[in-house]
This record gives sequence, C-alpha cells and structure tokens, in this order.
Amino acid sequence: MPSYLCFAKKQPRVLAVVEGEDQLAMLHITETGSLQLETRVACPGGPAYISLDQSENFALTASYGSGETRVFPLGPQGELGEASSTVTTGKYTHCALASSNNERIFATSKGTDKIAILNFDQKSGTATELTTVETSAGCGPRHIVFSSDHTRAYVACENGCSLIVYSVEGDSLVEMAQTSTLPRPQQEGDTGSDVHISSDDKFIYVSNRGHDSIAIFRTTAKGVELIGHESTRGEVPRHFNLLGEEMLVAANQESSSLSFFKRDSNTGTLNFLGLCDLPERPFWVGNRESR
Repeated sequence: MPSYLCFAKKQPRVLAVVEGEDQLAMLHITETGSLQLETRVACPGGPAYISLDQSENFALTASYGSGETRVFPLGPQGELGEASSTVTTGKYTHCALASSNNERIFATSKGTDKIAILNFDQKSGTATELTTVETSAGCGPRHIVFSSDHTRAYVACENGCSLIVYSVEGDSLVEMAQTSTLPRPQQEGDTGSDVHISSDDKFIYVSNRGHDSIAIFRTTAKGVELIGHESTRGEVPRHFNLLGEEMLVAANQESSSLSFFKRDSNTGTLNFLGLCDLPERPFWVGNRESR
C-alpha cells in the first residue's frame, strides 16, 4: 500500500510510504522512466505522508496510526538511513512539512484538532516539540500548504470540510479565516482531503470526498474568496495535484480513475478534460513537477 509519494528535485529519485508494511521505500527513476527499488527502512505506526526538507537531506513522515512525526536522513546518493528523530505529534497525524527556512516542521493532528510546530536541527536531523496551535473543535486538520513567501498557511480540515487560513507569525500560526469547502451543508460521508496552492499564490484548491469535488478559492487580503466547485466525475478524490501551471489531476480512490482538468491561470477555474480508468484504486497522483 504505497499511499503517498514524494519526488526529489535534485536527484532522479522518489520516496514512498509503504503504509501496509510500516516502511519507507526509496526508488530510482531510470532514464526510461521506470522505477527501481533501492532501499527500505522501518517506519512504524502506519505512515501516511512523506515530504523532503528544503535541503533534501532529510525525509519527513507522518504516521497516522501512532500519531508520530519522524525524520530520516538521506545519504549522498539518496539512500535512506534509519530514523534520526521521532516526535509524538498527536492522534492521526496526517502531514509533516518543513518551513521555508528549514528551521521548523509543521505536523497536522486530525485526532487532536491541533497543529504541532517542531524545532528542526538541520545538522543532526533532530526534531523537538516547540509549540502547538489549536484549531476549532472537531474540524480535524489534515493537510497544510504554505504560500511561496511563507507568510500564510492553508489547512484542509477533514472532519469539518473546511479551509483554515493562517498568518505565519514567528513560531506560531494566527488564524485569519475559516470557511466551508462545500457548496451546501455538510452531509454524512462528506470529508475534506487535500489542499494545494498555485505557484503565484493566487488560488487555493481543496478536495471534498462525498461531495466528490474540487473547491476553488481566490486568495484575498483577509483570507480567501470562493470561486466555485468542480465535480471530479469520480468517487472519493483522496488526493490531487497541480501539474505545471495549466493542469490539475485528481485521484478518485473508490471509482479507480483519474480526473484531468485544464486550469485557467488567470481565473483559477477548471475545465474538465476527461477520465482515465485504472486497474487499482489510486491513493496518490502526480509527477516531478507536482505542487
């Protein structure tokens, strides 16, 4: 169950969390585009997310089952080492992402309605708890992204189907706004999932499972403004990605399909292009240019 991937920018390698076996895997991308398994290391607790720090010297993981964030060193050839640090960041930790200055790690805990902020020592690969930010009760923060200048954070909340906009102020997050990602009242089976930001910081996209849509927001001085919703034409869009400036692709987990959209970079709107059926349920979709 390789449920989340992360591409290195400096080397032709991709990291995957092997959720079903509590492992991480490092794979080499060959010149023909095929993948070759290089190393595996233990990552207990049901890892569900992986990212690289800004230097690409460390991999950061979120273990959903154990509620932990781990740091793994990468060798000069991209090889994986054993975990250099493990921090309890809260029940159902779902995301771990380094700050733009690489001095902090932000981890979302869906089960405690908190975002843990960790100190990160880039030399030793050691993470230690610094502080936590409480979200509204029951919202279930799942995934977090930052603006390119790291002055804002956007958090997709699973349980409450909402988007929280934060101002990044020093070592803390100050809430600016919170808004629903649905066009109607939340119903049974509706859950928020993933969030991504355009490269110009003008548009935010959030996936809704149950409603099976992508919510489109424009950023404003006070937070965000809803532009609209686009159906994924599939069931349970667990993950999606922006591919370059003009494409969005969504992974419909329960209908075993990918939805492709052309993105208007001026208006942020999406134009449906078509579906691609898959032989298995997709948990993640993207490429080396994903954001």
